Amino acid sequence: MDLRHVRHAIAIARAGSLRRASAVLQVPQPTLSEQLRALEKEIGVELFTRSPSGVRLTEAGEAFLAQATVAVDAFERAVGAARGKGRAIRLGVADGLGDVVARMLARVEGTRLRVAPMSTAEQLVSIADGTLQAGLGYAPGSLPRGVARMTVRRCRVRALLPRGHELAARDPLSLTDLAALPW
Repeated sequence: MDLRHVRHAIAIARAGSLRRASAVLQVPQPTLSEQLRALEKEIGVELFTRSPSGVRLTEAGEAFLAQATVAVDAFERAVGAARGKGRAIRLGVADGLGDVVARMLARVEGTRLRVAPMSTAEQLVSIADGTLQAGLGYAPGSLPRGVARMTVRRCRVRALLPRGHELAARDPLSLTDLAALPW
């Protein structure tokens, strides 16, 4: 089994589409698709359901990728140990927070930081099991034991409406205003 194909499958799952994963990995989409088919053939199960809007993990895909992520992380730690290097800090980053991470990295020199795009929920699980050292995400309702949170930055949330909408000119707009609309 080619470890690169497993890494790419993990990236596809996190990106939610072959197109976005292709851009992140800088691998042509046809190549990525071919690698995914080869991995699914080797494992003997379909890992993703495909649709025009993206990909979604199958039940078998969820089971495989949960264990594959742990295995890839363990492999990378083993390689780092064999090479006599300290472990890089693995930072989970939720969608929409890439600009925050870029600004942070611009200020820190010499840090061995590996950014791992993943949802806040995935970050919580990975921090709890020790495969992720830190994460930047959105405030979850509850936290697993052993995970703490603190506010890094508060940001304004903007409602996006059609220009001619009755609420488009209202500023500020409350969630109550939006909830009262007959959707």
